[in-house]
Amino acid sequence: MIVVDTDVVSYFWLQMTADRPAAARAARERDADWAVPHLWRSEFRSVLRGYMTRDLMTLEEAQRSHQKAQEDLHDREHEVPADSVLQLVDDTRPYSSGRRRETPPAAAPV
Repeated sequence: MIVVDTDVVSYFWLQMTADRPAAARAARERDADWAVPHLWRSEFRSVLRGYMTRDLMTLEEAQRSHQKAQEDLHDREHEVPADSVLQLVDDTRPYSSGRRRETPPAAAPV
């Protein structure tokens, strides 16, 4: 099983660039058992919206792409428990001692 995000789903189903769709197809050939979080649907619609607003895709093409992806992935959706995600973040961050950093990270420039 491969857990994929919306980028991989988009590259596989939309194939709007030259190199990344090939990588997505290769991943699918290696393991066709893809799993996706429920969030993929909203994110994929956002990707489709982006293509439509830049006149790279028609309404009909977007609807067809969404339908095909949804048919393929509808039984592959999984709930991702928040505690598991947050634990993974805690386990893999540089300051994973379970306590807060002495100094908060600098705010991103606006």
